[in-house]
Amino acid sequence: MMRPVFAMLVPLLSFFWIGCGSSSPLASERSVHHLEDGTAMERIHLKGDLSPAQLRDFSYQRIWDDGIPRILDLSHVTGLERIESSTFYRTAFHTIILPEGIVELEAESFRESDSLARVHLPSTLRVIGDGAFQFCSQLQEVNLPEGLEAILHDAFAWCPRLGNARLPETLRVLEGGAFAGCQSIDRIHIPAGLTAIQGAPFYACHGLQEFSVAEDNPSFASWEGSLYSKDYSRLVAFAGGIVLGSLHPQTRTISPGALVQNETLVELELPELLESLPEGTFQRCLNLRRIVFRGRDTRLDEGVFSQCKNLESVVLPAGLESIPNSLFARCYSLKHVDLPPAITSIGASAFYGCAIERLDLPKTIVEIGVSAFASSKLREVVSLGSIEVVSDALFSHCDRLEKVVLHEGIKSLGERCFQRCWNLPELHLPASLTSIGKGAFDTGTFVGSLRKITVAEENAKYASYDGCLYTKDFSTLIRVPSARIWVEIRTGTKEIAGGSFSDCVQLLQLELPDSVEVIGDYAFVSCMNLSSIYVPAGVRHIGNKAFSNCQLLSTILMAEDNPFYASWEECLYTKDFKTLLQVPGNRHELRVHPATTTITDWAASSGGLELVELPEGLETIGKAAFFGSSIKEIRIPSTVTLIEESVFSQCLLLERLEFADTRGWFAVSYIPGGEETPLSWSRDGRKNARLIEEPPRSISSWKKSPR
Repeated sequence: MMRPVFAMLVPLLSFFWIGCGSSSPLASERSVHHLEDGTAMERIHLKGDLSPAQLRDFSYQRIWDDGIPRILDLSHVTGLERIESSTFYRTAFHTIILPEGIVELEAESFRESDSLARVHLPSTLRVIGDGAFQFCSQLQEVNLPEGLEAILHDAFAWCPRLGNARLPETLRVLEGGAFAGCQSIDRIHIPAGLTAIQGAPFYACHGLQEFSVAEDNPSFASWEGSLYSKDYSRLVAFAGGIVLGSLHPQTRTISPGALVQNETLVELELPELLESLPEGTFQRCLNLRRIVFRGRDTRLDEGVFSQCKNLESVVLPAGLESIPNSLFARCYSLKHVDLPPAITSIGASAFYGCAIERLDLPKTIVEIGVSAFASSKLREVVSLGSIEVVSDALFSHCDRLEKVVLHEGIKSLGERCFQRCWNLPELHLPASLTSIGKGAFDTGTFVGSLRKITVAEENAKYASYDGCLYTKDFSTLIRVPSARIWVEIRTGTKEIAGGSFSDCVQLLQLELPDSVEVIGDYAFVSCMNLSSIYVPAGVRHIGNKAFSNCQLLSTILMAEDNPFYASWEECLYTKDFKTLLQVPGNRHELRVHPATTTITDWAASSGGLELVELPEGLETIGKAAFFGSSIKEIRIPSTVTLIEESVFSQCLLLERLEFADTRGWFAVSYIPGGEETPLSWSRDGRKNARLIEEPPRSISSWKKSPR
């Protein structure tokens, strides 16, 4: 298809200068070149003296981005000793031929060049820098010339089509990640002179089947296709293609990254002399199913088996005393682990997401880390060993959990420890318990099963009544189980604690006793089916967002003789009506009281509100006051001096914002740190062109400058 086009270019010859300081003209000759498969390409020959900066300027020209495959031939260019960093970053050339004289490719010099398939390197080259060809997704062919001494960190990382990686005899240094993710490389020969291999140069090379090593190499050797130190005490890189494997009997350590993301390994036996496994040793070995430790005292670092999603069985070292952080995190098939008898602690996220269904920990365990069993498939917790603290989020998102036994001796429940345990029907708190963290029993807006919380009678701090959690003297209601439809609040209760009814999505009705004085922050948040609430005369404080996201709440009634609060048209105000506190979530129309000067933060957010009438005299509209509402237009009275941030955020239907007095208003950019942008308004209040392009819901806030 392209040959007629290129025929028009032959034998085009042109001359031009690149830069102002060139001592001689740089000639450019264009011709047609055919690949072995018949593909026609435009070949560009540069000749003459060229500096690194001039080459970079030439490479950056947009004319090469027209989609035509090209070969850049620099073989007759002089004056270049190095290719500077980013010179060919994301270049559009298909093939590049570099001239003799170049000794170094600097860091990221060809990085992310998705069109680059072939590169010819000169015999003078000594160093390939960090990430020089990293993420060149189409790179297939690179000659590594004799004379090359060092391939640095990530030089060819994630070049999945690179198949030829013959290491020259002169190579001395190979750094971590040099060929990481090069999935088409199938064999690597380590020459005699290569004595410094750092990190994991062949990390995630899934197709690498075999390592071979020159017999006279003083530092390395191979065994069963894998790469080891000369005495076999350290595994440097594990070959792919091995399904059932073992390490050399003399292996004591494993280099970081030697086994990471091995996609073929199913079962591995670890030798008796193995001293330790570094962090993430088997991370993302997706087909690994079984690991056997022959040694008693092998030490394990964090995340050794993390994300081995098919791991089913592990026989841990008998002398292991602690399960490290994230050891089996996201091992979704792991159903059972026999813990060694010496275990005393389990680290954070150690069994996160595992398939373990029953937990019966030995008494030797005295500490369990944050989220250790979060998101697992646990159904029953029989024993938590001898721990005194149930850590934060320990069983968070264990949505199959049906039974938990909390033993005497537990003193504290951490924040969110049973969060979103939707199938847990009841929980008994021991006499020893003295502290309960925030959100310990939260279920989110999903329908949960928790209907009953009981407390041992001997507990000195907590008590239960009608299946709900109170302080010992019953003065404060702490938590109502989220699955309750109706609740009898104990007579004499003075405080409804913050979040006590949060996410009680099935709660239909509620009666607050006259003894209640305080309603805490978020007390009734997300009580989705609560339709009305009556606030008695004794209430002297209502916390922030106490009735937020109650989507079916249509009425908030306040006792007429309450000295602090009042209701008007089913909305909650301060007694003098100067501050609007809460609009019921199921209200579709809002007429703000004529005496109101302030609408508080989030007062009318996330509801079905469609029509709003704001009175003259209103001065301040608080943060996110109408967040997520369904209003289409709104008129801002001339008395308003401050509209806080995100007032109309997520008001997806809002099209028209009318100011009664447009003078002096500034729209503040939604982007953090953005400059204040002045908006001009016509006297009839219509939006100007800028607001048509940037609707009011996208502007963070408005300010009014002094007149």
